[in-house]
Amino acid sequence: MMAIRFVARLLMRVLRCRRGAGALEHVLLLALLGVAALWAVSSFGARLPALLNANFDPTPAAFAEAPADEPEEQAPPSCETSPLSGSEVATLAAWSASTGRYVGLSAQDWCALTTLNVGWSSGPPGPMPAEVCRLTKITYLDLSKSPQGTLPSCIRFMPSLQNLQLLFAQLTSLPRLPPSLDTLGLQSNYDLVLPDTFFAGMVNLMFVNLADMGPRLFRVPPSLADAVGLAGLQVIPSELEPLHSAICARLNSNGADTTGLPGC
Repeated sequence: MMAIRFVARLLMRVLRCRRGAGALEHVLLLALLGVAALWAVSSFGARLPALLNANFDPTPAAFAEAPADEPEEQAPPSCETSPLSGSEVATLAAWSASTGRYVGLSAQDWCALTTLNVGWSSGPPGPMPAEVCRLTKITYLDLSKSPQGTLPSCIRFMPSLQNLQLLFAQLTSLPRLPPSLDTLGLQSNYDLVLPDTFFAGMVNLMFVNLADMGPRLFRVPPSLADAVGLAGLQVIPSELEPLHSAICARLNSNGADTTGLPGC
């Protein structure tokens, strides 16, 4: 750095020379400038490879390859268009065996089901397998008191599902749910936290059970106001954060009793 400043000072000296200065003075100054430049290059050049290796990126940021987008999840094929395989039938049979309700069903029998109730059984069947998402005629699904944690993300592709019961299901999170739902039961899932946008687009919801959601004050997502027909919200008022005003307005417009609801 000192060498560069020295060369710069010499250069300024040359530029400030009076027009009438002698040719000899010009020659001497230019010679000194050349010597200083060689000195600067020799002292800086030894460190140049290390500096280049440390700081040089041959790919400009503007042209750097962008990370590939996550592929969007595709709906599983319906059992009507692609029959259940033997292994899929076996998975469904093993999962529901403790209920005693679906013993010996064939692939066609499973595909024809409109109600699937594995809740409240003495031997909880455990997490819902993704094979259930292929049963596209299901309108009522009860997984209550069956430890879930969460549900397969493919549940949003169940086009006929209207009533989903997940009471006491030990949920910690939920994926997107199908917009066809009109009834949702989530009572007594003490570790469940729903993001503010959880109910976005669920315009068909009419009844939601969010009672007894744990010792903390539960926050009802403001997006519940998307449910244009919302007529029933089952809660314990003392366990709620104040409801968003849009939810109160939606309930009132549909004739629901909002007496005692915080925020309403």
